[in-house]
Amino acid sequence: MKSKAVVFRGDGQAVGVEDILVDPPGPGEVMIKLAACGVCHSDLSVTNGTLPCPRRWCWAMKAPASSRRSARA
Repeated sequence: MKSKAVVFRGDGQAVGVEDILVDPPGPGEVMIKLAACGVCHSDLSVTNGTLPCPRRWCWAMKAPASSRRSARA
């Protein structure tokens, strides 16, 4: 399924909202729908290179959400 995400691509680069593909949930996983998402100081420290982070990272912290789908075990 298609979704939108704020994606980090590398130190010093601006984050951006992008369309991404999300796999259906696997065993033991649940798909959620986010209503909103906050950004904290740690997130900002990643974008300016103070904290290391893997490339192509999607944030989802402090986010109110509801369950949308789950996989059968």
